[in-house]
Amino acid sequence: MRVKDVRRRAVHVLTAVAVVLGLTVLFAAPAQAELCEVTDSQGKVTYVECAPGGGTTTPPPGGGGGSGGGPSCDLSKEPYTEFCHGNAACWGNNPSPNTEDDLGDRIGPKPGDDYHIAFRSCDDGEDKWYWTKDDAPSREELARRAYGALQVPVFTPTFNPPTRTYVNLDTWWWAQGAGTDELVGSAANGIRALATPDHMEVDPGDGSGVFRCEFSTTKSDECAHTYRRASYAGKAVAADGSKAYPARMRLIWDVRFEDDGAPLVIGGLPTSLASPWQGSAVPVREIQTVVVPSR
Repeated sequence: MRVKDVRRRAVHVLTAVAVVLGLTVLFAAPAQAELCEVTDSQGKVTYVECAPGGGTTTPPPGGGGGSGGGPSCDLSKEPYTEFCHGNAACWGNNPSPNTEDDLGDRIGPKPGDDYHIAFRSCDDGEDKWYWTKDDAPSREELARRAYGALQVPVFTPTFNPPTRTYVNLDTWWWAQGAGTDELVGSAANGIRALATPDHMEVDPGDGSGVFRCEFSTTKSDECAHTYRRASYAGKAVAADGSKAYPARMRLIWDVRFEDDGAPLVIGGLPTSLASPWQGSAVPVREIQTVVVPSR
């Protein structure tokens, strides 16, 4: 949890004043506490000390939502607008610009190599430096959270002719109900994942393999397959009880990321999104014809 430079300078000033005036200030290192991310009803994200046993403490009346509860303090008054410590509203530097040499006996020994110094100032009068290994999530972590928030639409693999199709006749496929709108997943600090429809994949179920089509959500001939054999030995069962091919379809989106509207490019982030496979039983019949020689 990083704060403005002016607040970082305030920590140095506070230290200097205490030294010059010869004040005796006691700073006990608190027990380490995990920070929980909380989004209030206005979409503001804060990092709150988690309540014992997991989750966050109960929000005040009119407080925000977010999984696990909301802020346990009033974060509306400057400068104590960043996070809660119990019922106290606080601001802080995490990490603090101060070092062990700066603080002397104001902070205890370092608990481990992965700890660093943080500072908090709260509206209950507490100003404290302490050891912690809790940081706000990185932009990559937030991007992955945004990706996880993408929700693929519910769709039905649909084919034409409806109900059943025929050998050597083009069968059209589309994703009924999918829509072509861009999908958006959001995380904290303006990080978003955006998914643009790219293509769909169809497995007709007759053993010919998966093929790729244009992203089609309405009836058209843009995605077509021709069955060469009837489905009398098919492994699926149609609504009328007849043998059918076990066809399936999935949709694919291209994914990109933004940071407050600007492109966010981080190696290793996902570049595509695939829906789960959706199945459809396709009965395929033959049309018998009689050839009569001309006279």
